[in-house]
Amino acid sequence: MEYRRFGNAIIAGLTPGDEVMACIQEIAQKEQITLGKIEGIGAIRSFRIGLFDTDTKEYHVSEYRGQYEIISLLGNLSIMNGETYSHCHLAAADASNCVIGGHLNEAVISGVGELVITMLDGRLERVFSPEIGLNVYRFD
Repeated sequence: MEYRRFGNAIIAGLTPGDEVMACIQEIAQKEQITLGKIEGIGAIRSFRIGLFDTDTKEYHVSEYRGQYEIISLLGNLSIMNGETYSHCHLAAADASNCVIGGHLNEAVISGVGELVITMLDGRLERVFSPEIGLNVYRFD
């Protein structure tokens, strides 16, 4: 992975074998990002996505392998327990143009990956909400 900063934006180029979420985390830590948004496209060879069942408060993970195009990778950066917290969702299409999507846990680049991280002024913390079962923004 290589990246360059342009004002309040970071453009990153990922190469085969790079893991998307690890790259995002590395950039966010090096650049000390406390609030931001993430966008991305590219080609991946494997990924793990999840779905949170709001009724049972259980998280279900699915894994996929093969050739996929990232149709959309969207997310945000904040802080939780003093550490960078990234939250991303992924929509990926297979060779039949069928799209699969969910909460992104991991994705490995097969061709290239292109990320744009926009840094926002400020700092936003997350806390765990027992009633919801997820980590949520804290606005106090």
